[in-house]
Amino acid sequence: MKEKLSYSFWLFPIVAVSSLGLDIFIPALPAINDAFGASQQSTQLLISVYVFALSIGQLIFGPYIDKHGCQKAFNIGITLCAAASVAIVFSESLSLLVLMRFVQGLGAGTVAVSVFSSVPKIFKKEISGKVFGLFSSVLSVVPVLAPLLGGLLTAVFNWEACFSFLAIYMIFCILVNRYKPLPSKVDVNQDTSDAGRNLYAKLLTTRSFIIGCMACSLGFSTQLVFFSSSPLVIIEQFGIGTEYFGLLFAINAFSITAGSLLAVKLIGRCSEESIIKAGSVILLVSGFGFSAYHFMTDVNVWHFMAPSCLGSFGFALLMSAGTTLALSEFSQQSGRASSLNGSAQLIVASLFSWLVINFWDSEWKTITIFYVFGGLMIFGSTFLRKPMNRVKATCIQPSK
Repeated sequence: MKEKLSYSFWLFPIVAVSSLGLDIFIPALPAINDAFGASQQSTQLLISVYVFALSIGQLIFGPYIDKHGCQKAFNIGITLCAAASVAIVFSESLSLLVLMRFVQGLGAGTVAVSVFSSVPKIFKKEISGKVFGLFSSVLSVVPVLAPLLGGLLTAVFNWEACFSFLAIYMIFCILVNRYKPLPSKVDVNQDTSDAGRNLYAKLLTTRSFIIGCMACSLGFSTQLVFFSSSPLVIIEQFGIGTEYFGLLFAINAFSITAGSLLAVKLIGRCSEESIIKAGSVILLVSGFGFSAYHFMTDVNVWHFMAPSCLGSFGFALLMSAGTTLALSEFSQQSGRASSLNGSAQLIVASLFSWLVINFWDSEWKTITIFYVFGGLMIFGSTFLRKPMNRVKATCIQPSK
């Protein structure tokens, strides 16, 4: 039996796990530097290793979910997260801390793919898109609230308190999950015998997955580019104090939330491809908005924030509709589909973020080029020919 939209609220704490694990300890990095006598470059590994492990966890446990169900994968992932959080609190060397961050990221990636792949199994297609939109809203709020909480915990207690909180939060997620468990193999009556080894290849030749995955990956890339470039622009170029930096981030998060809620309203009324086209056009407008810098004599921080927030609004549309479209033909193999979609987002976003920041210039040319490029690529993907592989052999229709 398919659940109603209200059921998705029980999944919100689990959805937040991966983002919370990334963002909560960022204010504690200077304290970690002091505690271990490490350089800033060394402690940055705590971020990059976690993100890398997130993608690895999703790729590894996608096939596992299709075979054993979402609940078993969740159990493994949340256990890894909790155990690694406790181990980090008692770590006595930076090398052990980095290793445990990898384990933590592996677990968080497993939790993420388990909850996202459960959506097509729990909800009907027209509701799934709304659920993904609500998930985007949750994920837009966490990067704003988590650093504030992490900064408070570090100031009142110490940097270890951030990871103690994560361990407690994992226990909370376990309790919520016991009340509302994710689908198991028995619950969803899966049969993946004919999907097997070749599904990843078939995913990459399926039109709906290509369009959806490209929308998610390039859309998510805009956010990572914004997160990476905003300190360069807001703090260094315009001299905005750190106390106002968080406020500007909150405004950007509000744009994502607004776009996600609009997507919830549109999905079911408009096709996913129409929403993706709209999101791509918004990215294009954002890109050209950055280029307006060259025509202004009196430039201030809002000339950067306005197109950034507009792009974030478009990103929310792309993520909600893109995820729905990417998984639409793979309700019975959503583990692999969700893992490939999630891993692609992290890999593509990391690549483009590195390129934009590595070639950064004070006139914002690289971010302009990337937003325009991303918008054009996404918009162009919607014109792929229809007759691409529809995965009839691997897409098992649910019994009526």
